[in-house]
Amino acid sequence: MAKFDYLCKDCGVIWEREAPVGKAPKKTKCPKKCGKFGNRYYGSQLPNFNWGTDTDFHTVRARNKEYDLKGMNKQEADKFLKDSIERSERAIKKGWQHYSRVTPNGEEFVKEGKAKRRTEEEFTDAINNAKQLTRDNYNNVGRDPGKLDFDKPQ
Repeated sequence: MAKFDYLCKDCGVIWEREAPVGKAPKKTKCPKKCGKFGNRYYGSQLPNFNWGTDTDFHTVRARNKEYDLKGMNKQEADKFLKDSIERSERAIKKGWQHYSRVTPNGEEFVKEGKAKRRTEEEFTDAINNAKQLTRDNYNNVGRDPGKLDFDKPQ
């Protein structure tokens, strides 16, 4: 079961109703006194943001509805700004560490049995196989594989 939002245009009330996924009714009766039918409400189609460490879906959702209506108060806006600046400064200090270059140690992999060193013959066979595959692919599209220079990228 999932929760779906509905909006009564007469009262301005937004309410939730549980229904199976894919089977939510398009209209339901307003829970207030007006008793008219309200349509499914999709809210603002803007992306949802994670406001720091608070990841409880319903709390964030309720707060976002309040922000949509009233905006942030001064204290919350200052905290949001401070947290954003701190996260940016941490990212700047880290720099590109999370994208640092990795040079695999082939000898280590061979010792651990995770890789196998090719013999000179296997290496030559692999190169010739790759060249043949390239020729076949170029033949399939009607290009002349005799004009290929295998020393530069195609």
